[in-house]
Amino acid sequence: MSRASKIPTIEWERHKEEISRCYQDMKLSDLAKHMAESHKFFATEKQYVRKLGDWKVKKYSNKQAWEQAYLQVHKRKREDKTSEIVMNGKVIKSKRMKRELTRYSLPWSKHGSLLNDPSQEQPNAIPGDLVVRTPPSNQSPSITFNSLPWFLFQDSLQDTFFPIAARNPGLKFPSILASQVDLAEGEVALSDQVGSVSQLLQLSSLIPDMDVISRHNRLQKAANANTFVKVFQSAIYLASNNLLQDNHIKSLLKWVSKIQGTRVLDHILSIGGLTVEIFASRLLPEAVRLRDITLVHSILKTGVDPNTRYAKSFPKDETESALDIAIEAHDSELVKLLINNGADVNDEFASVTPLYLAVERLSMTSGDVSVVKLLIDAGAAINAESPQPRNPEFPVRADITHGFPLHRAVHSGYLVAVQLLLEAGANVNALSAEFGSVLQIATGNKNLEMVSFLLNAKVNANLAAKEGSNSLEEVRARGVYIFEKECELFLTPIQLAADVENIEIAHILLNAGADVNGIFIHPPNFNKKSEYDIIADLLVRPHCIYEYDWGMRSYGTALHQAALNGNFEMCRFLLNSGAKVDALDCTGSTPLHAACSRSLHGFLSNYSVAQLLLSNGADPNARTKSGYGDTTLQVAILSGQSDLVDLLLDWGADVNAHPSFAGGRTALQAAATRGDVELFERILMRGGDIHAEVAEFDGVTCVQAAALSENLRLITRLMELGADSNDLMSEEGFAALQLAVEENDTSVVQKLIDAGTFIFQGKLQQPLLSTAIQHNSNLDIFTMILEVEGPDPPGYPTPLCIAIKKQSFDMAYQLLSAGADVNKLSSHDLGRYLSPLHCAIWAANNNMTRARYSRGVDAKQALICEHTPLSRTPDCIFCGIDFVQALIKYGVDVNESCSSGIVHDYSSYKMYGSITQAVSEHSYSEALVRVLLDAGANVNLPSTDDTPLQRAILKQNSTLVDLFLTMGADINAPAAWENGKTALQAAVYIHDIDLVRDLVSRGADINGSPAREGGATALQLAVAERNLLITMFLLEQGANINAAAVGKFGRTALQAAVEHEDVSLVRELVSRGAEVNGLPSSDGGATALQLAAIKGNLPIAVFLLEQGADINASPALADGRTALEGAAEHGRLDMVHFLLANDDNDGTIKDRCQAAAEFAEKNGHHIIARVLRSR
Repeated sequence: MSRASKIPTIEWERHKEEISRCYQDMKLSDLAKHMAESHKFFATEKQYVRKLGDWKVKKYSNKQAWEQAYLQVHKRKREDKTSEIVMNGKVIKSKRMKRELTRYSLPWSKHGSLLNDPSQEQPNAIPGDLVVRTPPSNQSPSITFNSLPWFLFQDSLQDTFFPIAARNPGLKFPSILASQVDLAEGEVALSDQVGSVSQLLQLSSLIPDMDVISRHNRLQKAANANTFVKVFQSAIYLASNNLLQDNHIKSLLKWVSKIQGTRVLDHILSIGGLTVEIFASRLLPEAVRLRDITLVHSILKTGVDPNTRYAKSFPKDETESALDIAIEAHDSELVKLLINNGADVNDEFASVTPLYLAVERLSMTSGDVSVVKLLIDAGAAINAESPQPRNPEFPVRADITHGFPLHRAVHSGYLVAVQLLLEAGANVNALSAEFGSVLQIATGNKNLEMVSFLLNAKVNANLAAKEGSNSLEEVRARGVYIFEKECELFLTPIQLAADVENIEIAHILLNAGADVNGIFIHPPNFNKKSEYDIIADLLVRPHCIYEYDWGMRSYGTALHQAALNGNFEMCRFLLNSGAKVDALDCTGSTPLHAACSRSLHGFLSNYSVAQLLLSNGADPNARTKSGYGDTTLQVAILSGQSDLVDLLLDWGADVNAHPSFAGGRTALQAAATRGDVELFERILMRGGDIHAEVAEFDGVTCVQAAALSENLRLITRLMELGADSNDLMSEEGFAALQLAVEENDTSVVQKLIDAGTFIFQGKLQQPLLSTAIQHNSNLDIFTMILEVEGPDPPGYPTPLCIAIKKQSFDMAYQLLSAGADVNKLSSHDLGRYLSPLHCAIWAANNNMTRARYSRGVDAKQALICEHTPLSRTPDCIFCGIDFVQALIKYGVDVNESCSSGIVHDYSSYKMYGSITQAVSEHSYSEALVRVLLDAGANVNLPSTDDTPLQRAILKQNSTLVDLFLTMGADINAPAAWENGKTALQAAVYIHDIDLVRDLVSRGADINGSPAREGGATALQLAVAERNLLITMFLLEQGANINAAAVGKFGRTALQAAVEHEDVSLVRELVSRGAEVNGLPSSDGGATALQLAAIKGNLPIAVFLLEQGADINASPALADGRTALEGAAEHGRLDMVHFLLANDDNDGTIKDRCQAAAEFAEKNGHHIIARVLRSR
């Protein structure tokens, strides 16, 4: 005899409700026959017996169940609640209740009321097959849905399409697709050639069927038609309810074109109505992208608004219209068609004007101005500046992105377009709020021909952004976003000519009247901060204390820029043209300062330029006046222009000029800062003073500067000259001894210690011993410092923790031997406080992880102390169990908790014990855990983080789970407050049904409280994780089906089922007493109906309304939506109509529609917004 075929569990669960219900009134044989005939579900009687047993479904409930029902009903009666009993999914009528109570000798009066008063008795947990609930209303609410746009469209489709199909056999299912579609068993499989069209057919299950959602006997002929119509039905419904992605629409249009189905699409589009209107609106941008002018024409004939703006995938939050798409494609025919059908050539909602966009595309079309001319002829505003500023997420763009069309044309370099725009009335002297004048752009691009053309067009040769212009406000608002091309806004054309090193442009500009000494940002007013001073502060980098860096530009005169570039010929040309040799830039610096700073061309020498400026009268002792106050000599040294030192000194530069107030350096201090020994000696020979005064703010002595330059040779030389080795720059400073330790130079460290250098440097610095370990110093240096500083010096992080984390275990053992405190917590990054034990556990787990991925290394051997191929150095001993045991031997507290979190935000702290930290996904971490347990570690140590058991479950380490359960781990320990899970919740989360059953059998609280943030009950988790098997088990075990939703985006079990659009589970939960109006979580929550509305799932929405869902339930306090607002916001056309049709609260409907319309408008659902505003 052949064995019965195995039926998947998911199939059983899918039919569980029907099987359980029918079982109560049918024999097994009748049940098997019914399921086979009605549901094509074939199972033997033996299989039914086994499965019903697994489900614990009984034909007649036992005495205990009736007793519990009796007590529950009486309890509810005392609370003035009416009751209805559901057993095994079946409502128990009053007569049956009376009969069963009599059968078990339970009191029941003639009138159906309880006789005895069991007030002293309390009901136990309700069995999983018993539900006592408030009976639904005898009169089901009248649900209205006939007016849904989709059903109206269906009616029109039947009236329109089928007569046409009958008269035109050629419109039947196209033969080209026949070979690609298999309709067997109701499943559709399309070849790769039709792409995502097959997904449309798979999504057809989302289309509402009136026969399903209303239980009315209404046939949909179109739905039963051929696949061609089904594809269109799917696309139309999904598109009109914002359930269809753009790539599906694109594939649909390609498919229609391939199978020559345009005529059918035309007929469908001619039907009209809201469904078709939104469908056509969704088709339009994709049809334009495909450049199908015939299809675009058909869509426009429906009356669709050509000015609808569609969301772009990138950049974020930007939109585009059909006209924008056509312009970007540079399709003049489509542009003309759209304009003729009402496309707005001056769209106020565009981030860039259509004309600007067309000019921008010239570089992609070899300068073809046909589209530009079309837009101008249609009335495009010539002098309209694109209104939207640059995206704050992308503040740094060197290219032009917004401005006037003329500015973009000049930037592109197409004279024909520039001439066309000027002839149409473009203002040649317009100033862009972002990019200044067209002359600045042309000059910056070194376009001599364009500069000449613009000068002939009477552009102002000195034009740049001026006081009171938008550009000034832009700079002040954006602050640090002054960058690259944007900076050209603050340079006059002649400054830009010098910047790009183009003498020819400089020559014609000067001939046209440009001011050779012109400057936009003048030297600051030291008595009062002006707006220009603010700009100067932004343009100059005030953090350049140790190294001069003007960046890419000087923002001085043209001579400043030429000197900075090291362009001798440009400097000579400008001087001969009247440039002032001692003119000041916005920082109060002279051209000689610029020449002494770093050259832009590979740090080439500016010797010849400096000599030229000096010979023309430049002052070698001039100081900057913006707060730096540096001399030209100091600037030259700090900028690395050492070859200028002798030149400047020969021309009279003061070698010992005092440093500027803020971060200044004398010449000798500057040389030490550079770490240039040869230059230091040269300046010393020219009279440099190593004991010269330091700057009042952020000043450094020569020895401090040498330490900063990390030059030990220079430090040694300074010590020979009598410098103090203990000099500090500040309390947070950097000292010579630290540098020697970091450089691992044993001899210098010994010299400094012998010279009496302090070991502990600065209040906020870590111990020098920790520095030695952190920088992999040799054992000699480590031992020297250990002898002076001891094993536990003040400061953080501690040497012992650093040694363990760095896996320098030879040093760690020396620290233990020297008496290091094994329980001293060490502060680490982000406010973490770790003990040596936690550091050792981290190292052990880290080594095991590394061992897993290292070929030829036994991961278990990484736990013991020995040389392995994984060691950092040959003498590095691996830390593992042996080192943990060493810490235990030295008295470490195995129950000391470590913390993590931000130091000043105690609510962010997490405290966890050593065992929790020891738990990892490695099966061999058991040995480490056992060592801790043997040393007395508490498996139930109070913690704000996961307990060891919870962590082991989440890590799916079954060995440790069994171990902790054996050791008496608290199975019901509360979940950590943030994203934590109880043991049972963790088991549900990892989908381990066997562990779930085991924990429940051990007494796990099935209704354990969830975490305060990001938490959920076991049942809510099971539903959210879509694990039907665990969900049903928990329900059978009495899980609280109405547990409240908690935390941000929390969901009750029913809300989670609705969110996942699991209709069967929604019905199952409601049948078991789930509250359809369960409150949403306060932050981002939603009722079941609100979620159904957001999802656009009509069958679930109808069912919920039938069960008494509140159509106008209040939204969550934060980030909440009413059902109507949620449907409108997500573009669910039919859901919006469905909710309006079933909303009886006429008093506030208008205000609520207006609020919902705003959500629709904000998300681009303009047609839905129009519908709502018309209410």
